Amino acid sequence: MSSEVGLERAMQRIHAERPAPVRRAAGPSSMDRLREFFASITPQPLLRPALLGALAVVAVQAGIIFHIAGVNDDESSELRALKATSVIDKGPYLKVNFKPDAREADIRLLLVEVHGSLAAGPGQLGDYYLRVPAAQLAASGDKLKASSIVEQVAVVDALPAKP
Repeated sequence: MSSEVGLERAMQRIHAERPAPVRRAAGPSSMDRLREFFASITPQPLLRPALLGALAVVAVQAGIIFHIAGVNDDESSELRALKATSVIDKGPYLKVNFKPDAREADIRLLLVEVHGSLAAGPGQLGDYYLRVPAAQLAASGDKLKASSIVEQVAVVDALPAKP
């Protein structure tokens, strides 16, 4: 007997003893899986009224918000549209430059001493514009010039224009 005959018999036995391929059962279709998903996220029958109530509250709130957003009866937009009128007191003012090492407390104390109030400033160059009583303009200017925290004092007629 040839060796090939024995090999063929052995291969036939192997193929005969091998288990038949198992066919997998058909799984659920895509539509079935989609139905199962929506069924899993819908609430239990006891919670359905609560879900409907919550959705109704959200819908009412959205309606109110859209209604409020559409209404423009406030006066703030009208106020912003008005041009500012000049309510600034006419001069003269004292334009003061303080030394860089001047403390805020010292500046405030000096303003109280000269009976002045801050009208504008500080500007980009450190200019402060002070409003003082017209009768005391010269005396206040001299008192400011004599102070150790003041670099420069000048009398000006108007405040600088705002950019």
